[in-house]
Amino acid sequence: MPRYLSQVIIFVCLLLLSACTTGPRNPDINYSKAAEVNAQMGVGYMNQGNYELAMIKLIKALEFDEDNLHANHYMGELYRRLGELDKADEYFLQALALNAADSQLLNNYGVYLCEVSRYKEAENYFAKVLKNPLYTGKALVYENLGLCAKFKGNLAEAEKHFHHALKINPKLGKSLLSLALLKFDQRNKVSAYSYFKQFSKVSRQTPESLWLGVLLEKARGSRSGMGNYSLRLKSRFPHSKEAEMLAKMEAREKK
Repeated sequence: MPRYLSQVIIFVCLLLLSACTTGPRNPDINYSKAAEVNAQMGVGYMNQGNYELAMIKLIKALEFDEDNLHANHYMGELYRRLGELDKADEYFLQALALNAADSQLLNNYGVYLCEVSRYKEAENYFAKVLKNPLYTGKALVYENLGLCAKFKGNLAEAEKHFHHALKINPKLGKSLLSLALLKFDQRNKVSAYSYFKQFSKVSRQTPESLWLGVLLEKARGSRSGMGNYSLRLKSRFPHSKEAEMLAKMEAREKK
């Protein structure tokens, strides 16, 4: 999300809630429960992509109880998605101070640390999650480890983690697409195409995946397949960098 849009969302939400200052406590209200309900509504809106409503609900949750674990956790995650990384760190650390053993929190903070290039710290947090025998989201942790290794340039380690993730859950879109891209860069077009087709069955196409589809179909000599992905990329993501690369490629081929 563009930074200016995230700032607009935050500013609008603060204006909407400026009148909701904390007054005398009402003994008939269960403030802990109200905070938790708003926190869960907030994460629900966030996962739907409605960041404005998510912000409103999470601020409301913190007004009811500033020490609510989930409100602080989800606020950190929301700020991470908005690109407000300093604020994200602040809320993540507050949540960790409340419960340093919450596996989902540790995983999400690991993702944040990886995004700010604190790779070793990120790996340590992911390792803590993997030590929890009851945590059911380990496939995503391995996927995050793979993405982190990819960001720091260790492609062999990234590939190992992606394979491990897919052994647990064969339908992880990011792992499938990442392996397709890695195999394409390794000039293993057959394997890249196989991972790409698996990705296409389980995930929505992104600008990056559609561009890879164009390149794979071009390598296969399929003009119709190439045209299909080209059209989808230009119509659905006309302002993406991938659409710009496609336009440059088409211009070169016309010469």
